[in-house]
Amino acid sequence: MKENDIQEDINILNELLDNEIVPRLHRRYKNALEEIIEEVNKNTCTYEQIEEDYNVWHCSKCKCDWCIEEGTPIDNNMNYCPECGARIREIIELEEEDE
Repeated sequence: MKENDIQEDINILNELLDNEIVPRLHRRYKNALEEIIEEVNKNTCTYEQIEEDYNVWHCSKCKCDWCIEEGTPIDNNMNYCPECGARIREIIELEEEDE
């Protein structure tokens, strides 16, 4: 599942919570929707490239570093941190230096 798909689902859930239908739902359903949104947003991380030559990436949540042979974590279908299981929400690549 891609970040855009997850964000779209969160937007739909938020619309449901803001809609006039939800107040008529039992409060357990409303609480469940709020818990889903909170849980999805809670267990996420940022992967930041910290070394370009060896393509080393750092997880903001568990602080582990990973060496990826080529490309970014997303290029390699790495949607979750292999160490802590957090969903990778953002990728920050090193800026290329002008020579």
